[in-house]
Amino acid sequence: MFAHSNPDNSTDGDAAPAKGDLGRRLLVLDGACSFLKLTREVGEALGYQVEVTSSTREFLRIYERFAPSVIVYDFFSQGMDGFELVNWLDARDSSAHVVLTSSKESFFLGAARELASAKVGLDVDVMVEPISKADVSSLLSRRLAAREADPRGC
Repeated sequence: MFAHSNPDNSTDGDAAPAKGDLGRRLLVLDGACSFLKLTREVGEALGYQVEVTSSTREFLRIYERFAPSVIVYDFFSQGMDGFELVNWLDARDSSAHVVLTSSKESFFLGAARELASAKVGLDVDVMVEPISKADVSSLLSRRLAAREADPRGC
């Protein structure tokens, strides 16, 4: 059994997101605890509800109940890589903005971005580590501005 990724239990694990928060739900999967902590800190400071995990299985479980508007995902995660994530999200008609991260510059990041935008229609950014607090803040702030400009996320 997987532990809930939100230790202060500020969200109900079975509750659907409230209508007013449609653009402010962030789900992060990464193997580095320091990056999970950084994205949680920045996301919460910007008003996001944040869920973090280092487990692909837990990510899938959280996704189904949390309906994230933004996903930050380590491209080379065990259990499901970035290509598989794109296809998995497409099968669910996801409108989440996806940020694929990697510790190395990779042909695969660009290819996944192309697949996501051309074939699937997902909005995808890529970020190469090291990723700073300012990088995360800038990205999440841009996503909020885009949601405010078009609340449907189009």
